[in-house]
Amino acid sequence: MGIWREHFHPSVWLRWEVLGWILGTLLTVAGLLLFFDQYSGANVCFAITAFFVFAKIAHAAITTSDATWHRLLFTFVLFGVVGVGVVETIKGVSNWAKRKEKAASEQFPEGAQKAPRAETHGTTDSGEAK
Repeated sequence: MGIWREHFHPSVWLRWEVLGWILGTLLTVAGLLLFFDQYSGANVCFAITAFFVFAKIAHAAITTSDATWHRLLFTFVLFGVVGVGVVETIKGVSNWAKRKEKAASEQFPEGAQKAPRAETHGTTDSGEAK
């Protein structure tokens, strides 16, 4: 299990230098997805980022030797701050997507498509022309 523990074990992912690259990459991908109007994908990237931040908070609280109440307070406060931040981010992206979709539907309503060009050959099929 040497290669697993050296490269893919969660303790490796939670090192600051590795976690920094993971979070930076996920946030960059989320930004690119927002640029290309892929809101669900961006929300998934934000949720995965929050998962890694939660994992690092829990890891830090578990591995420290401080008093239990210090660790509980640390975990409670940081989970709350990060949780509110990710919920508001995902909610904001979803609201932005709805507003953009509504603006697009108002600009180009579905029922107002271009009517086919009527052919005019000098005759009509209507009853009033006869």
